[in-house]
Amino acid sequence: MGTGIDYDKVGLKAGLEIHQQLDTRTKLFCKCPTTLRDNKDSTYSFIRYLRASKSEMGEVDRAAREEES
Repeated sequence: MGTGIDYDKVGLKAGLEIHQQLDTRTKLFCKCPTTLRDNKDSTYSFIRYLRASKSEMGEVDRAAREEES
């Protein structure tokens, strides 16, 4: 099922971000060593804020709008 789009020509860049600790000798894309950690050992917290904005289609993402309320 072809789309007729030349992704190289339009310069498409896509990626996948996964947050998971793996019990491997090195990290996936470098030779850095890994250290498995237990969540209870965490000494930091992360707080995110989404700012709802319109997409290219003029619509606001429902998840971002809910996050603002």
